[in-house]
Amino acid sequence: MDDLLDVSQLHLEQLPLRPRPIDAADLARRAVDDRREHLAEPSRLRIEVPDGPVPIVADPARLEQVLGTLLDNAVAFAPHGEILVTVRPEADGAMIVVRDDGIGLTPGTAELIFAPFGRSPNVEGRQLAGLGLYIARGIVEQHGGSIRAESEGEDVGTTIRTWLRGRLSPAAVDRG
Repeated sequence: MDDLLDVSQLHLEQLPLRPRPIDAADLARRAVDDRREHLAEPSRLRIEVPDGPVPIVADPARLEQVLGTLLDNAVAFAPHGEILVTVRPEADGAMIVVRDDGIGLTPGTAELIFAPFGRSPNVEGRQLAGLGLYIARGIVEQHGGSIRAESEGEDVGTTIRTWLRGRLSPAAVDRG
């Protein structure tokens, strides 16, 4: 139900955001720690962050939602593989990368997975709502950032790169 509400608000460009200065590295650490608690093999989920903070301006609850979606997908599609989360400062903001060595994407479907109910054909038969990445993209874009998926093909994993601003964008101020 929450996903459908988010979809509706994204469609109307009325998703509420409460941006403030936060540390992307700390936020990613918390998201990884939350997921590790639920894994049979917590060591397969790793994180690499700089020693210091990686400042961005974002709604922490909405960004936790994005990271949660990315990590949940990585866990689901790399059930026994390794997942690496990397956070680094980049281009007046932060780059957050979630890389898994799971089922990968069928060639030509990297954009499709961000569409409502979109999915790569190699996930057929799995119980998926197909809204998580669509909502994640909407949240990231409303923050003035970008998100994209990359895969060399099936069975070689997926990398999702999310770039977020280090300062407020006019669009984020309007929704704050």
